[in-house]
Amino acid sequence: MPIAPTYTALQTITLTSSASSVTFSSIPNTYRDLVLSIIPKAAAAGPYDAGMQFNSDAGANYSATVSYGNGSTLNLYTALQNVNQIYLDFQGSVQNAFNQNCIAHVFDYAATDKHKGVLSRSNRTNSGLDLISSRWRSTVAINSIKYFLIGGTLDVGTKVSLYGIEG
Repeated sequence: MPIAPTYTALQTITLTSSASSVTFSSIPNTYRDLVLSIIPKAAAAGPYDAGMQFNSDAGANYSATVSYGNGSTLNLYTALQNVNQIYLDFQGSVQNAFNQNCIAHVFDYAATDKHKGVLSRSNRTNSGLDLISSRWRSTVAINSIKYFLIGGTLDVGTKVSLYGIEG
């Protein structure tokens, strides 16, 4: 039987005032993977998509395949190429209420010989589920992660936690 991976809590940020983003910096390169757990809330009526960038890279160096559904319909998009962020949810999921949670798994974040892959799942209490497979086209090790709403502001109570997974 395989041994379960060990998750180490690295940092949790809970907003006490509105903010444009949440950033984890000086991430140690001592883990195999990273996991983010996110409970977002928008400061104003949405909806907003949520994004993530690595190492302050806001260039068109990200791509994604998005699947989302609402219980009766499944949609698949594959045309998200050369975008400026990793998408963590799609179709304007983040509202100004705590109606969602998101888990994002960043694979081999410290590797310098491959692009970085991310799998994320975003659940919404009233409208469905997003599953997104993303890629950051860089071989640089990730040492900072910025989480934000695309076109919106994060509100008080937004909680973002970062975990390292030992390999």
